[in-house]
Amino acid sequence: GRSIPADSAVAKAAAEFFKVHEYTHIGIAYIMDPYGEAYKDAFVAFCNEAGINVITAGFFSNEESIEEAVKVLAASNIRVGLFVGFDQEFPHFVNHGKLNQVSNFEGALWIVADGVSNGMVEQ
Repeated sequence: GRSIPADSAVAKAAAEFFKVHEYTHIGIAYIMDPYGEAYKDAFVAFCNEAGINVITAGFFSNEESIEEAVKVLAASNIRVGLFVGFDQEFPHFVNHGKLNQVSNFEGALWIVADGVSNGMVEQ
């Protein structure tokens, strides 16, 4: 069996975190595959129940697609949210996030789903 919580449980916990910290306008950057889509759907549903507005930005596993997702978030002034992807996508998200003031600056907060390893987050 699975030894880690179901993705829907993690999505609910992330939504609860944002609610407790009184965020009302957040984003989700997610890979457009069955894993990312299911995670996004659960997260958005839990956020909607909590009265949190969520901007969604899907991407494919390539730099150009990730850059476009970051631009969607930047256009909505999103600086806080959930990243659902894998090690190969995360550096592109961070790099484009810096350029578009979405990540890596004071006030930005991104929770990273379990598809990204600790080593990638610590860089």
